[in-house]
Amino acid sequence: MISKNELMIMLKVMQITLVQVSHENVINYNPQIQLNPLTTVSFRNKVVDFHKINSRKNQNVNNVFPTIFQDNFGVCFAYFQQDKASYYLGPMSLTNFSNQSLQVYADYYGLNVDLIPPKAFLMEEIFEMIGLVCSFLTGSFWTVDELLRANQHLAYNNQVAIKKRISYDIRVEEVSQAHHTLNEERYLLDCVKRGAVEEALAAQNAMDTSVGRLSNREVNHWKNLAIVAITLTTRAAIAGGLHPALAYKISDNYIQQCDRQQTIAQLITIRNHAVQELTENVRQNQKIQTQSSYIKACMAYIDRHYREKIYLEDVANYIGLSDTYFSKVFKKEVGMTFQSYVIQVRLEHAANLLCYSNEPIPVISEYVNFPTQSYFGRYFKKYYHITPKEYRNLYHIYD
Repeated sequence: MISKNELMIMLKVMQITLVQVSHENVINYNPQIQLNPLTTVSFRNKVVDFHKINSRKNQNVNNVFPTIFQDNFGVCFAYFQQDKASYYLGPMSLTNFSNQSLQVYADYYGLNVDLIPPKAFLMEEIFEMIGLVCSFLTGSFWTVDELLRANQHLAYNNQVAIKKRISYDIRVEEVSQAHHTLNEERYLLDCVKRGAVEEALAAQNAMDTSVGRLSNREVNHWKNLAIVAITLTTRAAIAGGLHPALAYKISDNYIQQCDRQQTIAQLITIRNHAVQELTENVRQNQKIQTQSSYIKACMAYIDRHYREKIYLEDVANYIGLSDTYFSKVFKKEVGMTFQSYVIQVRLEHAANLLCYSNEPIPVISEYVNFPTQSYFGRYFKKYYHITPKEYRNLYHIYD
């Protein structure tokens, strides 16, 4: 399930809010959206009444589906239930408000007209956001077609518009603002799930020019943006087969680093490293799935004995192959020589110790079985492009 902090950041990016009502407790996950009738009990009751009517009309649809309520101003709200709690999502406007129409809207709901008006979206985007939020909170994902079938009252007015707007490249000028499209975000997450490292980094950097404002302070804007990117990339990595424990460990590491940085350049660097590491782990994991049992056994052996001297002849004998044949098979399947892989494993363990321990660098070098500190430093810089000391200063997790 998504954490409260991740949910609040996601809603802030979407520029909508989620109101949770459980017993007598009311939680507003994005109180910055103030021109919002969902803050009133009477309007929430109105949405619930509509949900009950819509549920009866759609007897073939399970009662847990999200109901989409559209008011007289073309503003949409979603309602769904989970674990005895009621959730209200919105506001999501289909049009931009003029000053005059905004005054009427505010007066109608008894709200302050000086507040920021509801953000305008395409209907397709509204369905996508509802499906995304529901999936994080309930574990059930609703596609656009499923939501449309469950909310047939919207079909007459909006189905034609939806079909015309399926392509995200065709943007309506009045609602086109400084935000990347869902297609761009989907492409990034798809690259992560496929383990396409270079493509994922390129897609992430390309999106930097088309993002909404997450804070009036520039550094806070990029900090929030980095956390959102790391969170979404983590979930895509898990969907790509990466073990959740490893994915969340990587995510927590980089999000904590973001919290300590005060320059935009540092935040972008950390975010890109997170995307790169998560995607690379997906690639390596998928590669392992296609490797022979010999290579898997070899990698397991190296991971257990990386602190000791490891010779190709010993490992070949361990898995029952000749030295020459094993060397050829290893390089073909892994893409590097046996010795290079052993060094890589030792460097990765060393990098982990630099992040999570306070041991001196010479002690770490000796622990992972490098013969000298200079030998360790040379290979570390070749692999990570910075020195061990620079790596620790950048990534160390402080208690």
